[in-house]
Amino acid sequence: MLRIRGPDAAGRIGDLAIRQLLDLRMSQLADGEPYDPERHGEMFVAEEGDTAEALEAAAGVFLLTNPFDGIRYGHREFVPVWEFVEEHSACFEIGFQMSDESAVAIFVPKDPGIDTELLAICAEFAEPAFDPATR
Repeated sequence: MLRIRGPDAAGRIGDLAIRQLLDLRMSQLADGEPYDPERHGEMFVAEEGDTAEALEAAAGVFLLTNPFDGIRYGHREFVPVWEFVEEHSACFEIGFQMSDESAVAIFVPKDPGIDTELLAICAEFAEPAFDPATR
């Protein structure tokens, strides 16, 4: 997985659409200030071979299990704890609000080799991303 802690690190992302989305999110979170991952949060991009569990551990979030009731994805009563999951053309974006100012975002490319359970949970719960051109 790629851990993105600033605009320079976003350049390591091969997919232009995902790179542009991360640049936009960093700009939105920083709101005119220089982006500071300690204050504004971190971003992660899943890569081929990454498991959902590895992403959870690195980001400090829960993707497949609700920590409040212990119910895991796949059970009919599972409720995710993220703030949102949006579907973009190249990826899914999962957002977590960690504090008043800080967030964690995980970007899950729609690529072969990405954890199938992670793609499945994203597809099941995703809302279409806001596209100002169509509103």
